[in-house]
Amino acid sequence: MKRVFAILLLTVIALGFAAGCSGNKSINDVNYPPKVTETPPPEEIPSLSEQAGLENKKAAPYIDAFARRTFYLKYSIEMAYYDQTVKTITEVAAMGGEISIKNSVGFVDTADTVSLDNTEGLTVYKENKAFSIDHKNKTVTVTPSSLQISTMFPDSGYIFEESGLAELFGISYNYEDYYTNSIDLRFYFDENKLVGLERLTSNMTPMLVLEMSTDIPAGIFDIPAEYTVLEGK
Repeated sequence: MKRVFAILLLTVIALGFAAGCSGNKSINDVNYPPKVTETPPPEEIPSLSEQAGLENKKAAPYIDAFARRTFYLKYSIEMAYYDQTVKTITEVAAMGGEISIKNSVGFVDTADTVSLDNTEGLTVYKENKAFSIDHKNKTVTVTPSSLQISTMFPDSGYIFEESGLAELFGISYNYEDYYTNSIDLRFYFDENKLVGLERLTSNMTPMLVLEMSTDIPAGIFDIPAEYTVLEGK
């Protein structure tokens, strides 16, 4: 029972980093870019970092990826639970109005390897619906959803606050702090490579960035046509 509770708790934390911080502002107070039916090629979208005077900052290419809503991000979060360590690995992909989120959660054993077969979830968001894909049972559960990638990773309003050195999981890294849409967001860097993200305003567990790229893996938004479709609530 403790193991099940720990897995569920860490899954909530992993998703909470992405979706849980809109502050007290109403949606009318947030300056989101206008919605379009077709997403222009990334090179045609103005650089947010240049508009904000941030083009020389380490975070510039990552801010621009969030602004263009086209990126692939893989990160991990760990949490101590009694005498064990629970770990989740999350993959988030965004391209235009489509989002794919995959979570794998398990326990770290004494050899520092992770069993990630305890629970795994994959959900694709598009057309105002969430498609939860269960490869084991070959089903797709469809529910209404209005999730947008901008509620997970802000795509506008970045204001540089400060930079310096800080520890992330016991290692000292350079960081840059930004304020955006009621959120204080910290980027950690190993030289120019993004290695961590942390929401300072929410006291949420920081994420260790394993990979971030504007190259979207093939098939990541695919929904198996042969799976049984279930209507969720």
